[in-house]
This record gives sequence, structure tokens and C-alpha cells, in this order.
Amino acid sequence: MSRSRTRVTLALARAVLGAACGLAGSAAAAAPASSQSPATPTGKVSLPTVITAFSASIDQYGRVTYSGCLGLRSGIPAPLAPRPPAPVIQYEAQPSGPWQTLGTAAVAKVACGNRGEKFSGTLPAKLNLAYYRARFGGSSGTPAPATRYLAAASQPVLAWKFADQITSFRAAPTTVAKNGVNVR
Repeated sequence: MSRSRTRVTLALARAVLGAACGLAGSAAAAAPASSQSPATPTGKVSLPTVITAFSASIDQYGRVTYSGCLGLRSGIPAPLAPRPPAPVIQYEAQPSGPWQTLGTAAVAKVACGNRGEKFSGTLPAKLNLAYYRARFGGSSGTPAPATRYLAAASQPVLAWKFADQITSFRAAPTTVAKNGVNVR
């Protein structure tokens, strides 16, 4: 690698890391100048995401209550970037899929994890016994240069509610005397 290409690469690395760590332009400005034209980054900064603390349960009315946190993987410094779109809640009878989308998660705008946001809500269940997961499809990060978020999915969680129902019921009239003795 030529000396000028090395300097440009170092300058770009310092600029990206300086922005990611929230440093002022001093770290990026301290990079050595190149005799060639200045490089303009045209690529996107891709940030790996993770869904943590995902839980799901079915209530007595057949609704799935879910919650979790969509954030960056631990140890990833990140600049303040546009908010990623909300994850979707998916279900399936088997933990291996194919997954069906139940609905879009409601983001609570509460901080969690590494630069993450909590999501929680309730959706109608399609099955009495199913695996649930949260899936984030990523974001494109347009216009360039921009920050984009990579796709992530939570671990599947099994939730169920027995479909209890009364199948036969009989009632017969009974007469009760004043002193509380049954009379037929």
C-alpha cells in the first residue's frame, strides 16, 4: 500500500472513530495531510444491532404481550444516528420457522442496552401454542454517506395458553325451604 493511501485510510479511520466516540473534530483534524486530493467517504457506516431481553406471553384473552430492547451490540461505539425503524413481532409453530409476521412492535422511546430503545406492546395471537421472536430488518441508511443498521433477530420464545372451554353443562331447578333444607 502506498504511503499516501495509508495516510488517507488512517485519516478516514480517525474521522469515523472520532465521530463514533463523540470526539470533536480535533482528532480527525490531526490526521496527516495527503498530497493527493482529499478523500470523501462514500460508503455507509454499518452498525451491528442486537435484540435483547425479549419476552412474550399469551393472556387469557388470546393476546400476545411482548417486550425487548433493540440496540447496538455491546462494545460498539456509535455516533448519534437516525432512529432505526421498529422491529416486527413474528410467530411460528416450530422454532425453526418459517416465520409469519404478527405485527409491528411499538417502540417506547425508553433507553436500554447499548444506545437502544425498549419496545413493548400487545398483539392478537394466531395460535394457542407458538414460538415468538422480534426481528429487525435493518435500515438502508440513505442518503449516503449515512449510518445504517444491520438486521437482527431475537431468540425464539415459547408461549402458550390452553384453549379452555366448557363442553357440557347442566343445571336443574332446586327448591330450598326456609330452614335451608333441600326439597325435591
